[in-house]
Amino acid sequence: MAETIRFEYRSSEDYKPSYVNGVHGGLNAAGDVIAHFFTEQRSIDQEEVFNLLPNGEIGDPIITTSANEPIQVTRFIQTGLVMNLETAKQVSEWLDGQITALEEINKGLK
Repeated sequence: MAETIRFEYRSSEDYKPSYVNGVHGGLNAAGDVIAHFFTEQRSIDQEEVFNLLPNGEIGDPIITTSANEPIQVTRFIQTGLVMNLETAKQVSEWLDGQITALEEINKGLK
């Protein structure tokens, strides 16, 4: 029986790293962990109306469609992961290790 195993890592053609602001999810009926990763974006004005200055230049805005609206943030789900318990534990351990390493680096910068 072989005493070693070699894993080779390759990226698929559509591989694209994504920045995330957070995660939302839970457990599914089969007992898997579901994690939906999202980015957040504050809603932007849909329309603006500006004063036109006598010289033809654009002046100050006088109306924006969201000026009097409450702040709204949209969460765009980028990707989702479905993991069994063992895989979720492995991901958790790996992430904890990365966090510890980053915290050590940050301590050295202070």
